[in-house]
Amino acid sequence: EVGQEVTSLQVGDSVIGLLSLSSSCSGCAEECEVSELAVVPKPESVSYIVAAGSLQPGVWAYTALHYLGHITSGDTVLICDGATANGTVAIQLAQLWGAKVIATAANHDEAEYLEKMKPPLSCIINLSKTRNFVESCLAETGGLGVDCVVDQGIDLFPSGERYSEIVLTALSHEVGGGAAAATGERRRITKHDAISVLAVGGRWATSMSQLQLDPPDSQFLSMKGASI
Repeated sequence: EVGQEVTSLQVGDSVIGLLSLSSSCSGCAEECEVSELAVVPKPESVSYIVAAGSLQPGVWAYTALHYLGHITSGDTVLICDGATANGTVAIQLAQLWGAKVIATAANHDEAEYLEKMKPPLSCIINLSKTRNFVESCLAETGGLGVDCVVDQGIDLFPSGERYSEIVLTALSHEVGGGAAAATGERRRITKHDAISVLAVGGRWATSMSQLQLDPPDSQFLSMKGASI
């Protein structure tokens, strides 16, 4: 059934939607009440299972790229964990809007999955093999950096040699020295990595709601005129 003031839908339409946490209905129920603003038509070529599974990644990707990243045609976007559901949708959406996409993969299998995507990505960085993520990303952008970074979690507390590298790199930016060489394998970038690959005026759309930056990273971000 549809309410008297509903104008965009009619009885018999196939739709998918999201229920708010304050909804009095359950998403597992046979029937529920929902606002017409919370549903969209389901394409005929897409099954209900695929549509339901794509909804959350779609909302996540659209929010990150449009509302937070302000992506436009010609931008270069770094999408971390590109082989995940969220990352896959974000990659396709960014490409649809005319952006150049760089994506990270945690291992060989993820990198292989990304290599099969059409249209092809501009660059795939396998974090299990890349010794210096920042250098690889900057090399792909001609040293300019990316316009937007979209992460799905970062390495907040690197340890051992990786931690030493980050401290030395941060200090080198303050004194004008070169960056330290990366050592070891890692599967997620650090917050310093994300800031290092941002272009001047770049945007970082992060999934970390409690993200805190160290003073050197805050200064580095400010010097670039970038934002989180």
